[in-house]
Amino acid sequence: MRAGSAQYHRTTGTDPGIPSESLRSLTGGSVLRVPVSAHQQGLSSTWQVWELRRHAGKQLSLASFLMLLRYRQISRSKGSWVASMKASLFIPCLTDQFFPHVGISLWKILRKAGAEVDYPMEQTCCGQPAFNSGYHMEAIELARRFLNVFRNSEYIVSPSGSCTSMVKMFYPEILDGADVHELLHDVTARTYEFSDFLVNVMGVKDLGARFPYRVTYHDACHLLRELKVKEAPRDLMRHVQGLELVEMEQSESCCGFGGTFSVKFPDISTAMVEDKAAAIAKTGAEYVVANDSSCLMQIGGYLSRRGAAVKPLHLADLLAQSL
Repeated sequence: MRAGSAQYHRTTGTDPGIPSESLRSLTGGSVLRVPVSAHQQGLSSTWQVWELRRHAGKQLSLASFLMLLRYRQISRSKGSWVASMKASLFIPCLTDQFFPHVGISLWKILRKAGAEVDYPMEQTCCGQPAFNSGYHMEAIELARRFLNVFRNSEYIVSPSGSCTSMVKMFYPEILDGADVHELLHDVTARTYEFSDFLVNVMGVKDLGARFPYRVTYHDACHLLRELKVKEAPRDLMRHVQGLELVEMEQSESCCGFGGTFSVKFPDISTAMVEDKAAAIAKTGAEYVVANDSSCLMQIGGYLSRRGAAVKPLHLADLLAQSL
């Protein structure tokens, strides 16, 4: 619904710092989004406070707005005052060990988008390598640990479609016990790949990034096929200043990594990445972008060995260039 120029979005999240009853009474159970002129940098004057109240119409009193602001329910993001979200970083093993800069970029992006960000130190592997290799008991143990580590997180956000799909799509297959049914449903519903989270949960497409290069995009298998995320990464890139996005032929074809697949079937894996590299070369792109570090490791390794000039780049690193 609308009140003046204010737009409301329904949410079920609450902040432990403010009683849920008070939050509902202040916002009607909704998250308030109040447009503000781009030149207004904060509540630096009484006039700006009253301007915010005017935009909100009669739906939100000045006292209510200030109370919400006090409890950090509202923060400024891209010319608007929005209810702040709390996101817990879910960083995959491969990212942690080989591409930690991707995790740092994700932290910068979420902060820029207006979210409060934390990193649960107790997190370990999500269990995907064990699951894919047939070690289901070990995968179940790791899955149960994951649920407990992230049980109190408002949102769980990862820079990997592969590991996110393990949680959302495959945890329900291996965790069928009644003792974790409710927790399983709750945690998986709050777990997102980061481009999906930015575009479809936070409603953010433009982070003010600038990247004056020609790029092409590789659709990672799990992100596309399991999570059905195709447009969100492209929406984010289309809002990057100076970026020229050139679609490659068969962007949805697998790069040939597949975890242990590339080790067990190296000849097939190599043939697949050869086709992918040929498609990339036809675009004339300077960078090949993807949302999974594992795909970029496979593609980047092949390109490097062939002396190709095109460079692999995670979408999170691209978006964080100007942050």
